[in-house]
Amino acid sequence: MLVIFGIIVAYIETVYSVLKIFGIGAEELLIFGSVPLISFILPLMRMLFFISAFVIMIYKQSRK
Repeated sequence: MLVIFGIIVAYIETVYSVLKIFGIGAEELLIFGSVPLISFILPLMRMLFFISAFVIMIYKQSRK
């Protein structure tokens, strides 16, 4: 389930990047300091979903 969420977030990140290239992205909506939060949060969420799925898989394999 977490891998699927990671893939969905990766797709959203790709779509957002393409929209940003075309100038349609809403990057100025959420800005913390000088860092746009959307550009920071999307890759972070993707990696967190994949890492947590990997940790859960290792935990389940080690219990057997």
